[in-house]
Order: sequence, then structure tokens, then C-alpha cells
Amino acid sequence: MKNTNRRVGIDLNAIRPMYVRAPVGHWKRQPVLTVFCLLGMGVMAGAVDPDTPAARINYRDHIRPIFAKHCFSCHGTVAGKADLDLTRYSSTLAGGSSGKVLVSEDPAQSRLYLLVTHVEQPNMPRGQPRLPRADLGRIRRWIEEGLRATAMSRPLKGTATRSVLSLDLPAVHRPAGAPHLPRKAALQPAQTTPRSNAVIALAGSPWAPLIAAGRPQQVVFFDAEKRRAIGSVPFSEGLPHLLKFTADGQRLLAAGGSAGVAGRVVVWNVVTGKREVELGEAEDVILAADINPNRTQVVLGDDRFLKVYRLPAAELTATVDRHTDWIFAMAYAPDGSKLAVADRAGGLTVWDTERWVTLETLKGHQGAVTSLVWRRDGRVLASAGEDGTIRLWDVSRGQRVRTWSAHERGVLCIAFGRRGQLVSVGRDHNVCTWDPTGSLLDTLKPAFSDVATRVAFFGEAERVVAGDWTGRLRIWPARETTGQNLFP
Repeated sequence: MKNTNRRVGIDLNAIRPMYVRAPVGHWKRQPVLTVFCLLGMGVMAGAVDPDTPAARINYRDHIRPIFAKHCFSCHGTVAGKADLDLTRYSSTLAGGSSGKVLVSEDPAQSRLYLLVTHVEQPNMPRGQPRLPRADLGRIRRWIEEGLRATAMSRPLKGTATRSVLSLDLPAVHRPAGAPHLPRKAALQPAQTTPRSNAVIALAGSPWAPLIAAGRPQQVVFFDAEKRRAIGSVPFSEGLPHLLKFTADGQRLLAAGGSAGVAGRVVVWNVVTGKREVELGEAEDVILAADINPNRTQVVLGDDRFLKVYRLPAAELTATVDRHTDWIFAMAYAPDGSKLAVADRAGGLTVWDTERWVTLETLKGHQGAVTSLVWRRDGRVLASAGEDGTIRLWDVSRGQRVRTWSAHERGVLCIAFGRRGQLVSVGRDHNVCTWDPTGSLLDTLKPAFSDVATRVAFFGEAERVVAGDWTGRLRIWPARETTGQNLFP
């Protein structure tokens, strides 16, 4: 069933090689009216108070009606399929022939939730589209809030060991000061082309409404609020194939070069436009690189070799020969203690960045791994590949905790949001958002007319920006806003 609650994209298209630098009222003596106003305010406050019984998702008032509409035909009696009876609260909690299907406070370990969201097989209801998004949201909240039987019931205590996908993420602390925006970026492009180029490199600032996109011989900055290009920095080394902002948004890393000629990694100060790091000297284009959180180390992939550089001297300190094919993706863990590296043959390795020894070898991808990102607590690594899947890994245990088919014919890029949500793009032209357990939230509209190549979150509100093979760039605003064309 198609999701009718779609977000409308903003087109960041048709990019041209041009750049531009009462008085407060008083209460009257109307005591009766004032009392009624205050009572009304109290009622409204109560209506949105999540602790009031009316706001508590429970089996009797909210969940049983969903089951009655979609599930009772198969699971409506004690002799229901798989011995699962959803008509009563007690039998729902008891589960079926395969065991319990609900784990209080933990949707990621609740098999019922994973089946109805089509994260795991067999999809339920069998042979039917997914349940409406609002219904899935209520089931998730019911589980998270303790599987209440009625509004007045006490929530059930969850298990001592929660799935890593259900862990609460720590609070986000916004960096002090104003977001970092370019002040001295060149206002003229380093090179112009008669038509748009494929979006090969794309990044979004984590705190500013700033987008960076790779173009031949340059990186172009866009202000998403002003809806225009605001400058560029030159990348004379060739074409950028990778762009990454640091966690504070103050610096931008680019990797790329000229195929078969040379590869290079550059780091700029976003505000001043000054090059702070230049390194690499590779004999071919560099497709993967990253800078650690405290900016003391850069690692890049030179063919199948890992090369480790110490900053600020840009001194080569280690060369690691471990991968059997071209390195396609890499990402430092948020604390910098680990580095995930993936290659064209499907190899995925997690390294200790002090001793450069292998911590984990994560097997499963059938084809090139195209993208790697860490959840911001460093507990979960997400990988995506040409096999069309996204995989979530509990790195501390070296275990895959979730796998799902995301884009037909291949996933090309993924990004983690601060709340643990994911966004992805692929060869099916689509941009998709996923909840922390891998359940599809949205297929953002409109879809691209060609292969969707890159995607990122940007800004404090975590909007989405994506690009495709034709050079089109599109952004999706926060849910409550309406899409507009950036370049009519």
C-alpha cells in the first residue's frame, strides 16, 4: 500500500555558474470569564499531557482495533495460525508456537512489530501491504511505553538486556557559537560546464543550513535557507568523489582526483576557505577517506591499501595491507577509537586506530559496500551495498542485528540522523527514510528521474538533501513545512 503521507521535495536544480556575495493588554475585571479562560487553558494542557490516561496508548482502546481490522482473520482464535491469538490481551502477550512476539519497551526485539513493519519475514499481514503508518506508530509506542492493557494499567517492566537498536541515545549538545558558514569562499566558479554534472560528492553541515556539492575542479557551497549558491573552493586536483563535514561543521574534507592519474585529500576551514590539510599523493583517484574527531589523524584508501597520516604534519605513519579489492568506504567511530573500512568485494573490517589491528570482520554483503556510517553513540554501524541491502551491526559483539532490502539494484549512500533514523538512496531513483529498527518511514517524493547517488542530513533540524546522476539536487524540509522550488 502506498504511503500517502509523503514529504514534498524542494528542487535545488538549474544551478548556473554564477555566485553572489503593541502595547501589552491588561486583564479587565471579568472574573467569571477569566476563570473559564483559565479552566479552558487547563483542559488544553491536559489534552496534550503525555502522562494523562487519555494519552496512554493501550491494548483495549488503540491496539485491539488495529488487530481487529488487519489481523483477526488469521489470528482471531486460540487455534489461530501459529497458535497466536490477538483477540485478547493475555493471549497476545503469551505469543504463539514460536514463543513470545512482544518484548515490553523494546520494539527491536518484538517479533510482531518487526513482521508488521516488514523488517523481517514473513511480512504481515501475509500477502497484504504494510499497515498504515499511523497504526505502526501506535504499535511502536504501545511497546515502548510498556504494553498497557488499558489506560489505567501500569506499564510492564522491560527486559534487563535491551536490543542495541532500542537503546536511548544521549542528549545532543549543540556547539557553542553561531553555525559555521563560509565568509571568504570564492564568488566565481573555478570551472564552468555547459550542463550539470552527476552528483558524485555531497555533504550537509550538521548545524548550519549549508550544503556542499562536488563539481569538476571545485566544491560549491549552497545556503538552503537563501536557496542559492554562496561560493566555492577550488579542488584543482580533479573531481571530488567524497565530501565530509566534521562533527562541529567547522571543517570540510574532500577526497578525489583524476582517474588513473592522481588522488588527493584536502581539508578546508569552512569559514575562511583556507586549506589546512593536503595529503595523499596517490596514483589514482581516492574514493574513501576520513578525519578523526580530534583532527589528529587522516586515513585514506589508496587502491586496496589503508594509509594513515598524522596531523598537522601530514606525516605518513602506517600503511595497512588487508583488503583484497579497492577500498570504497570508511568511517571513524564518533570517539575515534575505531575505523570501519569496506571494499568493492564486500569486505568490511573494523580497525583499532591506535594499534591498527583488526577488531572485527563483518561478513554478509554480496557485492561492493558503497557506504558506511556510525550511529552517534558508536554502538551501531550501518553499511549499505550494491546487493540492495542495508545492514546494522552491533560492533561490540561483532554481530549483525538487522538486514533489509532497501533499494532494488543497489544502495549507493546512507546517512544516520541524531535520533538514530536513517536515510538512503539507490539505483531505483528513490530516497527513503527508516526508523532505528529498519522499518520504512517514508519514500520521499518526488522520486528522481535517474539513479539517486548521494544523500545527507543537514542543519539543526536535520533536513534531507539528495542528488542524482543528472546533477539534480533536491532538499526536503522539516515535516511541517511545504516544499518549494529553490530555482524556479
